Amino acid sequence: ERIADALTPRTRAIAFCHVTRGGHRYPVKALAQLASERGVLCLVDGAQAVGQFPIDLHDLGCDAYSASLHKWMLGPAGTGFLYVRESRASASGRPSPTTRPWARPPSDLPAP
Repeated sequence: ERIADALTPRTRAIAFCHVTRGGHRYPVKALAQLASERGVLCLVDGAQAVGQFPIDLHDLGCDAYSASLHKWMLGPAGTGFLYVRESRASASGRPSPTTRPWARPPSDLPAP
């Protein structure tokens, strides 16, 4: 309700965490529906959610969902994903994956 009241005709997107560091779980599906009704993008940070419970991105209805995989999925540092709903990704505006070399200095690595 507070989020709905905060949306104005100038609002272009809402962005929020699926689950906060403190454990609060936002109602993504309801917020995505609200955003859709108002013509606003719904962007969700799932870093604390992925790996904690099943997530159906199509069912949630958000426009974009991103998450790091090094937390609850125990992936290597620097791994993650970005989901963009197909209807929001135009042929000219599709994300183009890039890679960058990444390495930790030996002094940062844990002792064997």
